[in-house]
Amino acid sequence: MAKNIPTLLQTKKVQKKRKPSFERQYANVMTQFKGQWRRPRGMHSKMRMSLRGKKTKPTVGFQSPVLVRGLESDGRMPLLVQNMKGLQTANVTTHALYLAHALGGRKRVALLQKAKELGITFRNIDDIDATLKALQENVANRKKEKTAAKKTSTKEEKKSESKSAEKSKPTVTEHTPGEKQ
Repeated sequence: MAKNIPTLLQTKKVQKKRKPSFERQYANVMTQFKGQWRRPRGMHSKMRMSLRGKKTKPTVGFQSPVLVRGLESDGRMPLLVQNMKGLQTANVTTHALYLAHALGGRKRVALLQKAKELGITFRNIDDIDATLKALQENVANRKKEKTAAKKTSTKEEKKSESKSAEKSKPTVTEHTPGEKQ
């Protein structure tokens, strides 16, 4: 079976070229429908009835071969790396690794450093060294900003405490019996 995969990948590539981009009904009239697919449900819809000359609907015949379904063009299965365990358990020969987008700065730096040690590359990162450098600078800048903000906030708190102490002193006002309070 493994010998058959390169030919199936080639077949998938040819099929992808021939496959139409399935558009929603009236996508040529209503521009907000472009790039979407919804099944036509109208009772008199020519597209639903698959009449000749109308847009095609996605059907089973447009699927790629089962053995290569979900694989990338080089035959690797895409894998999203979100933590150290995912990085260490990934098989580089069978997986195409992608670094998750929703990672924090520290975890991203740690994952990139570990990948650099292991000699692993990610498909969505061109240069690991440049990315690491930019991330480390960003983390350092944010640390500086945070410490600066802390210093200014403590000064402001002291000022506000002294002002509130002055305001909290009770003031005595005298009223004559005929005045309104």
